[in-house]
Amino acid sequence: MQRVLFEISLNTSLQDMAVFAELEHYTHFREEREVLFDFNSLFNVTHVEYDPFDHIWSVKMNAIAKSSIKEHPYLSTIREMFVQNHSATVAFGIAMAYGFEKKQQVIRYFDQILLTLPPYHVDLPDILEQRAILYQEKGENKMDLNDYERA
Repeated sequence: MQRVLFEISLNTSLQDMAVFAELEHYTHFREEREVLFDFNSLFNVTHVEYDPFDHIWSVKMNAIAKSSIKEHPYLSTIREMFVQNHSATVAFGIAMAYGFEKKQQVIRYFDQILLTLPPYHVDLPDILEQRAILYQEKGENKMDLNDYERA
């Protein structure tokens, strides 16, 4: 485990800035200025440095307004199609498999979900298909064929 110190600059006068709350009156560490940020807050990392003497990483960031990030329309369309075609349960598995390279863990995740779903659940075909794709990528042809047939 490594220690990390985050130093965040925040311009509170900007519109559409990250939602935050100062916690210095609620903390045991009065000398520290603790701030809690909204889950969807955006930051621009400006500097990362390791201090070998104190064995700590220092990360400097600037909080930025959500409106400052412009998403390409193509990505918006892809995201909308993804959300329309998959439940949150399946979307989580896909994101973990391909966004975080946790394919084996996602197979186990889908296994656990399949143990708890009723036989005619709406997510069943999609889960089986996604698990089959993961098996196919691993070269486990019998497993993927079984899931494709069940889907």
